[in-house]
Amino acid sequence: MVENHFILMFLLTSFLILNLVSSTERDNNTRLNNTVKQCNTDRDCGHGFCDGNFQCNCNYGYIDFTNKNGVFERCAYAQKSQLRAFLYELFFNFGAGHFYLNKSNIGFIKMGCFLFGLFLICLFPLSLKFLNERFESDFSVVFFSCIYYYYSIGLAVWYIYDLVNFGLNNYSDSNGMPLRKWGD
Repeated sequence: MVENHFILMFLLTSFLILNLVSSTERDNNTRLNNTVKQCNTDRDCGHGFCDGNFQCNCNYGYIDFTNKNGVFERCAYAQKSQLRAFLYELFFNFGAGHFYLNKSNIGFIKMGCFLFGLFLICLFPLSLKFLNERFESDFSVVFFSCIYYYYSIGLAVWYIYDLVNFGLNNYSDSNGMPLRKWGD
């Protein structure tokens, strides 16, 4: 039993380190791409200003964006907040962070799993009583208990996975744009 905990901790630590390395590399590439912006006036910069070196400096929370028609717009996209997405997911574990990022498909799947989990929690004591009275064997009780516990563990792992990825800023919004970091 103790060996399983060490293996789980090793896998979780390895996962966190790999996510941290990949998010740092992605952030460095984003900063490099955002440093060269040519402009003549402040109007060329959307939600930003043109400095003395003819480069756009975006206002806080805005980044460059290529819209669906392929038109590049400087400082035109208002980023979603990493902190807000993380807090939604932390306090409302039914996919609220995904809904905030406009990823409603994942949000609805997570909400459905969460509501089904609540249904299982309410059903668990009643079903054990029913199965004990109905069958003389304990197999059905053990079987239903395993389903309940594995489902609960699965939801907990998904919750922790989402919290880690929101915390490390590994998720993007529905347009594929990075979230505004909470430390910036």
